[in-house]
Amino acid sequence: MKKTGIWILLSVFFLVACGQTPAPEPIIQPTAAPAPTAAPTKAPEGPALAREIALDYLAEQYGAQAPGRDLDWQERRITPEGLLGSETYQYTAGDWTLTVHYPVVAPEAVIYRVEVENAAAGFYWQGSVDAQGQLAEIPAGAIMARDAVLDYLSAQYADQAPAQDLRWWGQRTTPEDLLGSETYQFSADGWVMTVQYPVVAPEAVIYRVDVSNVATAFSWQGTVDAAGQVDELDEGDGEVVDGWTGVLVKLPPGSQFGGYFQRDDGERFDFGTQDQAVRELLSTYTWTGAQVRIWGQVYYGVPATEARHVEVERVEALSGPADDPRNLSPFAQLEASSTLPADRSASYGAYNAIDGLLETSWVEGVEGPGVGEWILLTFPGTIEISQFSLDVGYDQDEELFFANNRIKRATVYVSDEQFELEFSDERGLQALAMARTPGGPIETTFVKLVIEEVYPGSRYDDTCLAEIEVWGLVRE
Repeated sequence: MKKTGIWILLSVFFLVACGQTPAPEPIIQPTAAPAPTAAPTKAPEGPALAREIALDYLAEQYGAQAPGRDLDWQERRITPEGLLGSETYQYTAGDWTLTVHYPVVAPEAVIYRVEVENAAAGFYWQGSVDAQGQLAEIPAGAIMARDAVLDYLSAQYADQAPAQDLRWWGQRTTPEDLLGSETYQFSADGWVMTVQYPVVAPEAVIYRVDVSNVATAFSWQGTVDAAGQVDELDEGDGEVVDGWTGVLVKLPPGSQFGGYFQRDDGERFDFGTQDQAVRELLSTYTWTGAQVRIWGQVYYGVPATEARHVEVERVEALSGPADDPRNLSPFAQLEASSTLPADRSASYGAYNAIDGLLETSWVEGVEGPGVGEWILLTFPGTIEISQFSLDVGYDQDEELFFANNRIKRATVYVSDEQFELEFSDERGLQALAMARTPGGPIETTFVKLVIEEVYPGSRYDDTCLAEIEVWGLVRE
């Protein structure tokens, strides 16, 4: 186990992928809202199953802090009289309260929102369970940002602000396949709050928060830092963005911010949007590297790239995919055959290999030198590879680099082909051009690197990979 003394950049989002509760076979069936005069003495099966899934997850993830599995839960329906379209059930056991809220919709579309609280123990948790039994936890950082904003609004806006006794229900609304940022939406009695943030080190996160109420025409925007400090964005501080042209750039997962818009004059701006359709377009054009034109509002002096943020209202592509090769690794989904368990010094997951930091590393987790272990990068679409770069060891410093195994030979699989690569025993990125001789371009949707031979470490028998860069073009 390595003693590195470094910080590893940690993803904020905790899907059940890290300790996932197995999905039950049947679809959880919600029960239609009963008539107000006929409250059931026993909760319907759907919320009860959601409760059990949440309790299993808490027991696995939180140990002694979680509710005991031998508690005797008392249940009751607390849906307000006359309220149609949703149901709420509450379960109590001692100091514990567990609440399940869900819409009355088609069984396959229902999402149960679960809240668990113990005021005496200082425990609070929120998550959701879908119809297939998959659980997603609402990250503590998103809840912290929500509560910090609610306190700020209560102090600054008094009667215009959301009532302090509202119960807020949250869910993840991050678009599928969007990497590098997370979005959660909280709702309560006509109020909607959206919390958006980049996936960076916890101490570097800046949460962008939007609060609105259509009925009262209330609208507010601001930011919350990792310490809970709230800064309000004044619409009067913004400047109109009327058709700026440039490109959208995605940064590696280890960066403080997820990416930036680079205007044609070279100036860089953080960017984002609250519009789902616009967000998907921004994600697509960032992937392709297309030249774009954007409209919206730019804010200065905010925690963002170059301290300026463009809130994009509209975007259009002016070209097809970029003609110049780019490092496409930040767009990849990663998977590894094994991973060395985390210790007090660091964690060694696959995403360390594309975080843009040579001082972090993926480390295989099997006995021996790890020959045959692999790391897989899967891209959102087809790419044409022009260059492959590797830092073949744990490159935090020279001592650690040579203390661990380094990759000497590897096989790279792309589509239905494979290439044998050999690397020098030296620190830093080693770039290898990828081309057929003769032949056409190398096109693929994935890159898989398999360890074939290593340079032995002086102290540890673990093989490390600090960084992998796949340079190329996006093909439509």
